[in-house]
Amino acid sequence: GFDLNPLAVLAARTNYLVALRDLIRFTDQVEIPVYLCDSVLTPSEYGRPRQGEFYAKPMEVRTSAKPTTFYIPREVTRERDTLAAYTTLLERCTPAANTCTADGFLEECRKEGLPVEVPEDHRILFIELRELDKANKNGVWARIIKNAFAPLFIGQVDYLVGNPPWVNWESLPAEYRDTLKPLWQQYGLFTLGGTAARLGGGKKDLAMLFV
Repeated sequence: GFDLNPLAVLAARTNYLVALRDLIRFTDQVEIPVYLCDSVLTPSEYGRPRQGEFYAKPMEVRTSAKPTTFYIPREVTRERDTLAAYTTLLERCTPAANTCTADGFLEECRKEGLPVEVPEDHRILFIELRELDKANKNGVWARIIKNAFAPLFIGQVDYLVGNPPWVNWESLPAEYRDTLKPLWQQYGLFTLGGTAARLGGGKKDLAMLFV
């Protein structure tokens, strides 16, 4: 399950736990497959392999933190298990109470067999999360990073069940509108120009793009 509303994700995860309550004692670890993420934008930005220099650039995760965008080394986002191991290591090493340094974090990554192709990208991310922890604003960022890329690993499915996001174009944040614009054009849903384009042309709804 994917949703951008934290309360919706929390409610769905809680229901999952209730349904599994008699089975949890038979396993050491449970990952509830409900994720806080953007199932429209993330696959469109990163769902297809890119060639050349761009493919090596870090992937972006936008948050309400400062900095507002985390840049995630692309090599750790190529496989679900790699990303899970990497974010678990981030969660363990970035708290200020941990004496691990940025270089120590890189060494831990190598010990875990995690790819470190551009060391500076990993150092920057580690330092940013460490600073957030010092400001008492950490504890969730590694999990948010893991959640953000969940749509890339879902693979092919037989059924899709969902409640489309009923949000008018003009009600979307301006930055999000600009980011989505190429997708609207790609699917032939956004062909107007000038003022009509800026206003969304006839009350276009995000649900159209979602479907």
